[in-house]
Amino acid sequence: MAQILDSLKSILNASPPRIAFVRSGSLGDNILLLPTMRLLQQENPNASVEIIGSAWARRILPLTSHQWAFTPYDSAAMTQLFTDQCLSLPPVLADADAIIVYTASPDGPMINNIRALHPGPVLAHPLSPPPDRHVAAHLAAAITNQPPKLDNLPSPDLR
Repeated sequence: MAQILDSLKSILNASPPRIAFVRSGSLGDNILLLPTMRLLQQENPNASVEIIGSAWARRILPLTSHQWAFTPYDSAAMTQLFTDQCLSLPPVLADADAIIVYTASPDGPMINNIRALHPGPVLAHPLSPPPDRHVAAHLAAAITNQPPKLDNLPSPDLR
């Protein structure tokens, strides 16, 4: 079983914790994120999870056994995060207890604005995995102490 980061464990003790995942991508990218979200919900089944992502994320949510909310990555509220004049977070991020961002630009304006404006844990994780790691295990490594083995991850539960 993968060990959840201590910074997230304290958040997961909230009642109920609100976790936001920022992950744009295609259908497969979103399916590969499902084991990571399930790891968090195994730690606290009452965790409220929001995906800020592509239209593909919205399409797969009804096919899962968990209730997750969705916000479009390309929504007007998210656009302000990419400017130097960002003064507040979109409500979906402001209301989150923790934010996990999968990004190719860990020092870009978006992640810098989120870190500057969010009081809780903000985890920036690279989009691309190392050559020897499965993408699902790489995505889960954003929230675990050690990169988990693929066999130790929950399976995506699509109906």
